[in-house]
Amino acid sequence: MTRRLLPLLLLLLTPLALAQSPVGTWSYALTNDGAPFETGLISLPASGGDGRLVVEREMEIERFKPREYWTLIATLTTADGATFEAAGSVAAVGGAPFTLVATFDGADAFEGTFTLVGRSLGIRATRDDDAFAAYEAEQEALRIANAPEPVEMFEPFDLPAANTIRTGSGRPGPDYWQQRADYDLTASLDETTHTITGTVRLTYTNDSPETLDYLWFHLEQNLFETDSRGGPVTGRAASSLADEHGYRLGTVTVDGRAVTPWVTDTRMRLNLAEPLEGGGDRVEVVIPYSFVIPGSPGTPRMGRLDTEYGTVYSLAQWFPRVAVFDDVNGWNHQPYLGAGEFYLNFGDYDLTLTVPASHTVVATGELRNADDVYSRAQRDRWAAASRSDDALPIVTEADRD
Repeated sequence: MTRRLLPLLLLLLTPLALAQSPVGTWSYALTNDGAPFETGLISLPASGGDGRLVVEREMEIERFKPREYWTLIATLTTADGATFEAAGSVAAVGGAPFTLVATFDGADAFEGTFTLVGRSLGIRATRDDDAFAAYEAEQEALRIANAPEPVEMFEPFDLPAANTIRTGSGRPGPDYWQQRADYDLTASLDETTHTITGTVRLTYTNDSPETLDYLWFHLEQNLFETDSRGGPVTGRAASSLADEHGYRLGTVTVDGRAVTPWVTDTRMRLNLAEPLEGGGDRVEVVIPYSFVIPGSPGTPRMGRLDTEYGTVYSLAQWFPRVAVFDDVNGWNHQPYLGAGEFYLNFGDYDLTLTVPASHTVVATGELRNADDVYSRAQRDRWAAASRSDDALPIVTEADRD
């Protein structure tokens, strides 16, 4: 009688032991000090295997998009079978270690503590062997629904055909040309009104084979006018818009004759009284201008900063400049919206700046009057810097103070 009951007893006990194994897939909910934290799916493997962890919803930030983590888990079950401990690492969190200590609540649920990166959370889980299959089916349906329109893998790359101006590789051909723009610039700073006042004297050379009846210019400072196109579009300059901002133009002349510019937002077109012939014809354009430097922190690429030592001005796109005319697009005269840049013409720039004596100018180019603007000690540092491969300060903090 005893021999017959023992196999039957083992047969009855085995399903109970297996039912309380943590190995399998569970739907879980985490709590933080009793408050809901997140929900998801977790797959606990046998000792040393690879499991899965999916965060379906993060309660703290109301995130619903699932995020899947592959984990490496070593599962250990205690001898009595009522509780278990699992330990391992989460690869998606830099291999951070985790521990799971839990007690079974019946055959298909457990409750305990889940600790990750030193943070302990309450966990309640129920067995759900079909959860990952349903999850993956849902993700596949979303992937198909949100898939981009198909494109040709070997769609030809649209480039201009080779010609005598540009070869098939894009290099200059025998008839290559580009326009030249030489600038003589003067500008002064009024730190009381934060105003730049200057004059652009441009010598523009038309090296193209085309005759030009007009020239296009960039007026990027107009981005900060109240009714600018780019201010509300991109939002980068929205906090800097004001009626006082933007260029104020004086009398514009072309070869000494006054012309009426046509200004549209951040662009200006000058109609020429006489066509500018191709092949090297030149014209001189003079543009007096002024503008108030914006002071808002939302000023892309420029602005002013008040410090205990005075105001620091950072200036870019600070004078009207002629747009590029090339053989690919003609005039490159897109409006300036606060994002993106324009490529410009080659030429010489001769620049004269007048600023209060308390200011130091930082700019590119060759300084021509160091004796007038720097002390002897600063000129010595300037000379040393010109011979050094290291960065050397010309104006020190002591000079600033």
